[in-house]
Parts: sequence; structure tokens; C-alpha cells
Amino acid sequence: MWNIKKRIDKDPERGILEKRAGGQKILFGVAFAIIFTYCLTLLISFAWLIMSSFKDAMEYADINNSAFAFPKVWMFENWLLVPQYLVVESTNYLGMLINSLWYTVGSTTISILCITMMSYCLVKYDFKLKGVISMTIIVTMIIPIIGALPATYKMYYSLHIADSPLILIASTGGLGFNSIIMQGFFRGISNSYAEAARIDGAGHHVIFWKIILPQALGPVLSLWILAAIAKWNDYSSPILFLPHYPTLSSGLYQYESSMTRLLNMPVYFAGVILSALPVLVLFILFQDTIMNNVTAGGLKG
Repeated sequence: MWNIKKRIDKDPERGILEKRAGGQKILFGVAFAIIFTYCLTLLISFAWLIMSSFKDAMEYADINNSAFAFPKVWMFENWLLVPQYLVVESTNYLGMLINSLWYTVGSTTISILCITMMSYCLVKYDFKLKGVISMTIIVTMIIPIIGALPATYKMYYSLHIADSPLILIASTGGLGFNSIIMQGFFRGISNSYAEAARIDGAGHHVIFWKIILPQALGPVLSLWILAAIAKWNDYSSPILFLPHYPTLSSGLYQYESSMTRLLNMPVYFAGVILSALPVLVLFILFQDTIMNNVTAGGLKG
């Protein structure tokens, strides 16, 4: 009995590989090597991007210089030239930043809020179209985005909400995935909370906003952050539907495509890095919140 207890006590101290069989160790090692190599390539690419942003434009364009060589003269002023050089259709870098902020925050907030309310209704209420709505959510995950693009384009311009901040009212990004996640969370909330509130005279709105939603703030915040990162990096939608409101993603893409030989690559790289910093900081600050609430199989309370 003492030996068994001794082995059990030692188990938590064993390494990850020691707890696996021979074949599992090999598979784990191969997977680790692949992931490590992939992460290393990303880090090297990002380091090269930062280093290149400090080079002189002529030095960067000189084919006789190594692409991985350190700058001969560190051009720190490249970062100060970003607002002056990166201009798309009379919209400067600051304007693109403002467009990215209202587009990302507005569309993400509206989308997550609508999905949260819809998911709550699908889980806690019974009505005639419940099955149809649930099936529609599944179908939206099956149909490729490009398959619905012509219809979406036609609808936005027919409703006169394209090329306008009014396009935020049509924000439904991630409908299928986010709805399934939120439905799984709401199923885990006991109906006792709502029943107790009804006994005290609370209505449907009070129950949702003051009792249920506060319990769902963790997963809602996690999904909001993930959706915000996706919206911030989205360049195709603003190009199609907001041509006169370029965001950082769409604006930098259009700037790079239109400038050709006149493009100052180091300044452009500095602008790219600056555009990535907000979502990078957002993810670093809230990575624990995301990992603790959203998992591969559902949600943890």
C-alpha cells in the first residue's frame, strides 16, 4: 500500500513525456517540432520586418545588400514619416486608424450582442421557428464565405448601407461559431436563476440583462476579443463595402498596390507594424481570459 501511495504521489512530478507511451512520445515530439518550427518562422519574419523598417529606402532596394543584414544607418525617422507618406484617397494614417476603430468596435459589439441575445432565446425559450433558426446557423457555417459574397454585395448596395457607417447594422461576423459557443454556455446555466427572478416579479429583459448576462461576461468578452482581432485584420470587406472609409488593413493593402515603384518599403513596414500593435497588445493582455473561457470543446465557467 505504501508503494502504491508513493507512486501516486510521484505522478504529478513526472514530466509530460514521461506520462506517455513510446509511440505517444514520438508523436508528441514530431508535433512539437512542427509547431516550434512554425513559431520560429513567424518570429524570424517579424524580426526581419522590424529590422527592415529602420533601413534607408535606397539601402533596402539595393540588391547587392543582404536582406538580413542590419541597417548601415538606423533610420528612426521612418516611423515618424508614416502619417505623412501612407495616404490613401486623401485619408491619412490617422484617418485610417479612426476608421479601423469605429469599424472594429462597432461591428464587433453589435455582432456579439445580437448573437448573445439570439443564443439565449434559442436555449431558454420554445417557439415555432426555433428549429429553422438553429438549422440556418448550421448552414451558414457550411456555405463558404465567397459563395454568399455576391448576394451580400447586392443586398448592402440595394439597402444603401454600403460605403457608410450604417453598414454596422449588418454586422453578423462569426454567427455560426459564436452562437454555438454561447448556446453551450447558456445550457450550463441553471433555470433556477430565471425562475427565482420571475417569482420576485422580474420580466424577461431584467432576467437577461441583470441575471444571465453578468454570468456570461467571461465568454462574451473572449468572443468579443477574438471577433475584434478578426475585424481589425479584415481588409476585403472594407475594400468592397467601404471604399471611401479605408481602414488600416484595407488602406495599407491599397497603398502597397497603387504605389508600385514609388513605394518606400521601410516606411511601409513601419506602418504595418504600427497597425498590428493594437491587436497584439489586446491579445497579450487578455490571453488568459480567452484560454480560460473558450476551449476546443466548449466553455468553462
